[in-house]
Amino acid sequence: MGIYLFDKIRDNFIAAGFDVDTFQFKGEDSVFFACRRYEGILHVIVASQRVDVKALSYDEYKKVVDDFVMCSLPERYPDMQVKLLQIVYTIDPNQIINTIREIPCWIFDPRSNNVMRVEGSPSHFAGAEIVIMSTISQNRIGLAEKKGKDHGRTLVRMKKTNNVPLVTIILIIINVAVFFYLEIAGSTEDTMFMLRHGALSYHETVTQGQYYRLITHFFMHFGYDHLSSNMVALILVGYYIENYIKKWRFVTIYMVSGVLAGFISMNVYNYLGEPCVSAGASGAIFGLIGALTVLLILNRERFKNVGFFQIIFFLLVTIFSGSKSYQVDNYAHMAGFFVGLIIMTIMYLPSKELKK
Repeated sequence: MGIYLFDKIRDNFIAAGFDVDTFQFKGEDSVFFACRRYEGILHVIVASQRVDVKALSYDEYKKVVDDFVMCSLPERYPDMQVKLLQIVYTIDPNQIINTIREIPCWIFDPRSNNVMRVEGSPSHFAGAEIVIMSTISQNRIGLAEKKGKDHGRTLVRMKKTNNVPLVTIILIIINVAVFFYLEIAGSTEDTMFMLRHGALSYHETVTQGQYYRLITHFFMHFGYDHLSSNMVALILVGYYIENYIKKWRFVTIYMVSGVLAGFISMNVYNYLGEPCVSAGASGAIFGLIGALTVLLILNRERFKNVGFFQIIFFLLVTIFSGSKSYQVDNYAHMAGFFVGLIIMTIMYLPSKELKK
C-alpha cells in the first residue's frame, strides 16, 4: 500500500499539470520533483518516500535536491526565481522532523492518512495542497470500500501547526477596543456623539473635507447588538478565507471594501435627499464575502468544502443580525460585496491556479 500510495501522489501531480521528474535515491527511497510556474515564480516540490528515516543521510538527499535546482532548473527555466517545498511520505513523522533542515516541509503519514505542516512552512504551494488532499480523499475512499465501511463523509483537512486567523483576530480586537473606548467616553447609541468621534456623514466628510471618516467609521458600532452581529459575521467569514489567501490580500480587501462601501452609501443617501450618520464594519465584511464568492466560483475544487448555502448564511447573518438596534445600510452591504468581488477577481483571475 505504501509504494502504491506514493506512486499515486506522483501520478496526481502529473495529472494536475506539474512537470515531474522521478529519481531513485538510495535504492528504496524514491524521489520526484514536481515543478510549476505560479505568480511569476517557479515552485518546485521535492517529494520523497522515506520509510526508514534513520537509515537515510540527509546530506546526501540534500545534495540531490541542490544538484537538481542548481543544474537542471536553470537550463529548463531560465531567469526564474525558485521556491522549494519538501513533501515527505513516512510512517515515522516524529523522527523525520528532527532531520528536516532549510527546506519548508509537509509530512504525509499514510497510517493516519493526514498531512501536517512543519512550523514555518507555507500552507499553500502552487496548488500542491490540492493534489495531496485529492490523494488523501482517494485513499480514504479506497480504505472504506475495502473495509466495507462508509467513510465518504469524512472531512479531510491538512493539519497545520498554526491555523490561527491572526488578521481576523486583530480586526476584532480593534473593533471591540474602539467600541469600549467610545462607550466609556459617552454612548455608542448617541448619534451626535458618534458623529463627533468619527462616524460617517456626507456633510462632515465631503463638505468639511474630513475624509479620515471613510476609515474610522467602519471601526465604530452603534450599540452592543451592532458590534456583536458584525463580529460574529467577521469571525465566520474571516476564519475561513484567511486560510486561503495571503494576509496582505485579506487586509487590502477588508480596508478597500470598507472605504468604498462607506463612500458609495454616503453618496447614494445624499443623492436621495436622505443624509445620514453611518458606522459599522459590515461593508468591509461584505467585501470579504464577495471575495469568498469569487474564490468559490473560480476554483471550485480547492474550496469544495464551502457551498453557496454557507455564503448565503454569511449574507443573512450580516444583514439581519442586530437589526433591532440600528438601521441596516443595505447600500453599504451591496457596495462592499461587489467591491470585494471585483478586487478578488483582479487579484486572482490571471492566475492559472484558478482556471477551471
